[in-house]
Amino acid sequence: MSGSLAGSSVPLVRLGEWYSSLDTAPAPAPGLPELSMAPEILVRSDARRLRSRAAVPVPDRASRVEILSRALELYLRGDVEVGAEVGAEVQSPEDFKTLMWQAAGLSEVLVDRWSGMLVDELAGLHQQAASQEPDAADGVRIGLVWLPGNTFTCLIAVLETALSGAAVWVRPSTREPYSALRLVSAMLQAGWPRELVGFYPCAQSVLRPLIAVTDRQIVYGGADVCAALRDVPSAVLRGPLRVCAVVPQNADAESAAAWLAPLIASDSGRFCTAVRAVLCLGEPDTIAKALASRLDAIPFAPSDPDLPLAAFPRRDRAAALAASVEGMLGAGDIRLTARPVLGSHDGTAFLAPTLFLLEGREDAAWDDPALMGYEAPFPVASVLAVTSQQAETLTAGADVVHRMPAADSWSVR
Repeated sequence: MSGSLAGSSVPLVRLGEWYSSLDTAPAPAPGLPELSMAPEILVRSDARRLRSRAAVPVPDRASRVEILSRALELYLRGDVEVGAEVGAEVQSPEDFKTLMWQAAGLSEVLVDRWSGMLVDELAGLHQQAASQEPDAADGVRIGLVWLPGNTFTCLIAVLETALSGAAVWVRPSTREPYSALRLVSAMLQAGWPRELVGFYPCAQSVLRPLIAVTDRQIVYGGADVCAALRDVPSAVLRGPLRVCAVVPQNADAESAAAWLAPLIASDSGRFCTAVRAVLCLGEPDTIAKALASRLDAIPFAPSDPDLPLAAFPRRDRAAALAASVEGMLGAGDIRLTARPVLGSHDGTAFLAPTLFLLEGREDAAWDDPALMGYEAPFPVASVLAVTSQQAETLTAGADVVHRMPAADSWSVR
């Protein structure tokens, strides 16, 4: 298997053993292999097999921390044996970065940045693991991690579940399964017990069966997934956040724009912590125009060190996203950024950072207009003039609120 996985299928890992399924799904990008898929009958069978075993040894806490530290070091800087249909082949860090560009449009700048974030988050989990031991349980516990397709930093949930002492079953996104596959492979290579690892690409319809055969679940997904699982007490839902920024009256337009631009466009807008709504307590036009100018100046070149953008290997998906966003505009709303939403650089599709100015509304709410609560896999934000009462209502319903700091703390660049 080469770094790009050319000519092979993406395999399953069933109780630590590599397996090529007859059920397949198309590759997430041109030139990449199809995915082996896990049907419902297979995951139910594997759960029964695992639970029927007399004893599945789980490493003690110190050993778990040690093994997972080695695994993450391999993931970041090592040559990892990624399972193939027959045997295994080596994937270097450079191979992985090439693959992430091919599959997800992630440049080396973003891969390195997000890898560093994984290291920082794992350090926090180590401290938590040092003070907490899982409750004793009869038989093996199975933890499911249902991953999204927009960022591999969510892999911290895999490490979190493994540190708890549970068997960890990973369902990767079919849009980007490769980062999860590399981590699972690194865990096996580092010495994680083989029976305590699973890697199951599967369709959305298999979510409920997977929940039925596992003990605890960390599920990433959109509003529809979160709504569907609110009745599942064992599921930890990590869905979209409502993130807004509040700009006070009489704020300097350039200072506000300089503060807002990275809140909107950092990490290519692919994190749920990106600002999607800008609430202006004063007149918004001047601030919105200054902000639009800064967003238009962010280059499509993915190597930009400050605000690198992610590309879209599948132009058809990029075009559909662009059309979807513009289709949400109300009659009085306008797009302020000058570039078309869909663009390209060196023949690769990009979606431009995009800013909308929304028509004022007497009753501002997160779901009206639709763009207020829309989480896209690229930088998109809406500016809205609000009263003090509207701002209070909206911030009360937000998950994250940024408030512009005092003017004397700013130096505009």
